[in-house]
Amino acid sequence: MIDQEIQIVQNTWYDVTKNEDPKIGVLFYTRLFEEAPRLKIIFKNDITIHGKRFESMMNYLVNKLNNSNVIHEARSLGRKYAEYGITTEHYDHIKEALFWALRTKLREKWTPDVMVSWIWFYSTLSCIMKDAGREKPA
Repeated sequence: MIDQEIQIVQNTWYDVTKNEDPKIGVLFYTRLFEEAPRLKIIFKNDITIHGKRFESMMNYLVNKLNNSNVIHEARSLGRKYAEYGITTEHYDHIKEALFWALRTKLREKWTPDVMVSWIWFYSTLSCIMKDAGREKPA
């Protein structure tokens, strides 16, 4: 993974999580359900519960970007998402909601370099996750 992109993703993720009003997870799910209301069926719990889980999962992945285990973690997460009913088509909605939430939280800090770094992050991990989600269970 590319050091500069890793650093930018980690720094900007820290920025969006340290400013808790509103929480990034709540912004993400609010936007996701606006754009893809059929996903509410998969995510049945309260939006704040899912928001906390989202933030926890992102904290974990973002902090592991320098570690080769991130690939294993992304594969596990992709299989879990597939079990929940997340399909490859849903990843476009997830990306749009994530980037909208990031732009909303970062405001003027959402620069072209930041956007490219997050595109790299999301494209890399979502490709691994989608691939794992298509695997047949053993």
